[in-house]
Amino acid sequence: GGAYFAVDVTDPTVVAPLWEFEDTHLGETWSEPKIGRVLVGTEDKWVAFVGSGPNNDDDKGYLYAIDLEDGSTLWSHKVSDDTVNWMTTPQIVDTDDDDYIELVYVADVLGHVWRFNVSSNVTSAWSQLLLFQTDADQPITAPPAVAKDPYGHFRVFFGTGQYLEEPDKTTTYTQSFYGLIDPGDGVTTIVKGDLVDQTSTENLMTGAKGWYFDLPDSGDRVTSEADVLSGLVFFTSFYPDSDACGVGGTAKLYAVDYIDGTAPDEPVLDINGDGTVDSNDTDGSGDVPKYVLLGDGVPSKPVIDVKNQQIIVQTSDTTIHTKQFSAGANRVRMVSWQERFD
Repeated sequence: GGAYFAVDVTDPTVVAPLWEFEDTHLGETWSEPKIGRVLVGTEDKWVAFVGSGPNNDDDKGYLYAIDLEDGSTLWSHKVSDDTVNWMTTPQIVDTDDDDYIELVYVADVLGHVWRFNVSSNVTSAWSQLLLFQTDADQPITAPPAVAKDPYGHFRVFFGTGQYLEEPDKTTTYTQSFYGLIDPGDGVTTIVKGDLVDQTSTENLMTGAKGWYFDLPDSGDRVTSEADVLSGLVFFTSFYPDSDACGVGGTAKLYAVDYIDGTAPDEPVLDINGDGTVDSNDTDGSGDVPKYVLLGDGVPSKPVIDVKNQQIIVQTSDTTIHTKQFSAGANRVRMVSWQERFD
């Protein structure tokens, strides 16, 4: 589709349309709206941040803030002049727990990662920064994930690759997974030389602005969003069958340390499939692997069931894969909850 809609479901028996949002630069609506509150002048505004999709009028990437009150354009911005470009779903961040959005991170299919500062109450002062650019032939089609580390830095996690069109089945470019440390100054662009390569050996992070590792198999790629929990980044990857006419492929589930991108010190995933996570969940040499094979099909993003300590992934062959995980000393538990009505 080429539009976003809002409906009033206050009374579920009478669903009332509220508004429809269209724009010539919007293209296909592949971007999931991310909803939050911003301050404009002295007025609170609830907005939906969305990115433009493929096949818009000029093939360039745009970011929008849609006013949820009436569906009007509160703010729109052409992200770059690069053509044949479109945006992922954005991620919004409340940096100081004041219930207002200050940062928006979004990536595009040309491999850029963008950072927008939307903390000003004047939308014309909202600023843009190119945070990172991947290698050539490393498109980003899945949304970045964002987490705050113990040092107060925001870290941005994403993988590269795409699986959208017939030719994608046979591409064998090396794809990677990245963990960036946002410098926070609003002016610094990270380059690959600032990152530690954790592909084949574990290297120290001293002075680095993040890390990356290359995916191990030819044609392997990341097509869904990562998730972060208990100091670990969980994500899935997929590589198609070598037969260009086939429909299969192999899915993997990864779990790596979010600080340095290395394999966990102790087993985290049920590698051997016995339903528990213990010292037997290692590779043949006794090391903890970064990933476990799931089977055939394109995988969804990992869904984390904290209560039951499970990671759930569905593949395109309709199989639902459930893997036990252990957060170890960082095990998550609920300490409080609050129901809010804004």
